[in-house]
Amino acid sequence: MESTPERKYRVQLDFSQQGFDELEALKEDLQASSRADTIRDALGMLYWTVQQLKNGGRILVKERNGEVNGVMFPFLPARYAAPPEDQVEVVDSNEQIQKERAAIIAALKTKASHGPRVR
Repeated sequence: MESTPERKYRVQLDFSQQGFDELEALKEDLQASSRADTIRDALGMLYWTVQQLKNGGRILVKERNGEVNGVMFPFLPARYAAPPEDQVEVVDSNEQIQKERAAIIAALKTKASHGPRVR
């Protein structure tokens, strides 16, 4: 049985000089093969972020000094607001962090192979 090729869609984007420079810098930082791959990766990350927030999750960043801060996304609609600080449990165990990191990487790899990326 023949498989039907996946349909592709072309999208044209206009960037300001600053936006284009940021895209180029991000492409270099990510060592992406193209601007399109950089945009696909950014879209996948934004999709993941919105899904986490929609499900009541909260995105946290642990600073080098050990301080943990919630990440705010002012460009997202208010309905994706994170839960109050008192509902966030911060685990400061390197072993636990490594397990969670491995789980996130595995989930992202699965998402990358099955996720919303546009090819």
